[in-house]
Amino acid sequence: MPPTRGATGPSDDGPHRGARVRRVSNQLQQMKAWGPAAHEMLVETAGRYHGTITYQQLANGVQQRTGITTRSLMMNWIGQLLEVVALHAHDAGEPPLTSLVVRSDGTVSDSYERTTALTTGGLVTDLQMRAAEDRLVCYSRYASDLPSDGGEPRLTTQEAQRRERLANAPRPVTPKAYGSMCPRCFMERSVAGSCDNCD
Repeated sequence: MPPTRGATGPSDDGPHRGARVRRVSNQLQQMKAWGPAAHEMLVETAGRYHGTITYQQLANGVQQRTGITTRSLMMNWIGQLLEVVALHAHDAGEPPLTSLVVRSDGTVSDSYERTTALTTGGLVTDLQMRAAEDRLVCYSRYASDLPSDGGEPRLTTQEAQRRERLANAPRPVTPKAYGSMCPRCFMERSVAGSCDNCD
């Protein structure tokens, strides 16, 4: 007898469902192990004034330190890991350590804005500068080489150079608009078409 509409087919309770359960379980175990390792690495990074760490370096490091590896692409799990670390740091009254994690071009990803919203609820107008300010808070807590004046928030070298190039780039020149010639007095009319002499 064929199954009725809405009935659960055998595949829902078969080996595929078991594989999904094991996959979720593995992810939870990985995050549970990687979270403390990531926190440890970020505290070490914050120990150097203006220190940062790339997403790839962090991803490789947590796997090496814990001995728990994955074949999944980093982009599929690094954001979740950083949210775990960010929420833990916030609940523990620690500075925003995930601001230390940057891409290879020296910028934090858009996911940092989401993490900031989760922990502070504030709006971010300049994500990269906000990350720089948050990094200074981290250095103030952990850096052994913090300047006597307390230091200052600083964009990464790559981002600062990018902004400088944009600021110094030649700006496009808007061509001046000219009016047509008045057929009566032969003077130039306004762009709107009126003649100061005849109209």
